[in-house]
Amino acid sequence: MRAERLQTKDGLIPIRISISDTGMGIPEEKQLQIFSAFSQADSSTTREFGGTGLGLSISARLIQLMKSEIELVAHRGREALLRSRYHS
Repeated sequence: MRAERLQTKDGLIPIRISISDTGMGIPEEKQLQIFSAFSQADSSTTREFGGTGLGLSISARLIQLMKSEIELVAHRGREALLRSRYHS
């Protein structure tokens, strides 16, 4: 996890929080799907690691309610990176 202060704009202080993992990556065709409720990029991970597929859906909605953004940068077979930007 990493937090960084971005350049001040319009009197606001934007902060970007980045979280990366060392998992199996997320194929491009599944990347939009993972923000949907009860969805996971690979259903076999549900059996192995558990989970409902609600975590990213809830996170994305909370970030949206704060008038902020969430972004996913991921590739198959490599780490995934989630970045969100908050304005304070």
